[in-house]
Amino acid sequence: MHLIYLRHGERSGHPTPADDDLTPHGLAMAAEAGRWLGAHGHTPSHIWPTATRRARQTADAVAAAAGPPPGSTILPPRARTPGSTDALLTLTLDARDRLGDDAILCLVGHHTTQRVVEKLTPTDWRPPPNNRCAAFVFRVTAAGELVPLEPFAGVPQRSRPA
Repeated sequence: MHLIYLRHGERSGHPTPADDDLTPHGLAMAAEAGRWLGAHGHTPSHIWPTATRRARQTADAVAAAAGPPPGSTILPPRARTPGSTDALLTLTLDARDRLGDDAILCLVGHHTTQRVVEKLTPTDWRPPPNNRCAAFVFRVTAAGELVPLEPFAGVPQRSRPA
């Protein structure tokens, strides 16, 4: 199985973060990440966003842009974002058991999980701090280890007017 961790696109700044939509630039960021994944042979078979609106919008844009084959199934939102490497690994292995070894699973999440994922990757993979939709691609071994394969640095967030 391959695991892709993708941070959501630029958000609008809604006072209730769970209701935050992506900005038009955020939608373009997600589409660019989807095109990159498709062009590099990482078209997700399954996309699993968190329950926030911005994560679901990112998942939809990635699925549309990554394109077939085989197309992506968007799974029902997960309630929690993995906050530790152990939690991420447990989530990944559970998903592998459900989806099979041939699955390419894309988790769409937030900066908290991005920090966890960065602990598992080479230092030179780190995207600039203002980049969104950074993707990290891993191979999940039979022994349950995450082996880093390829990074996508994401797309810079626009500076917001003061």
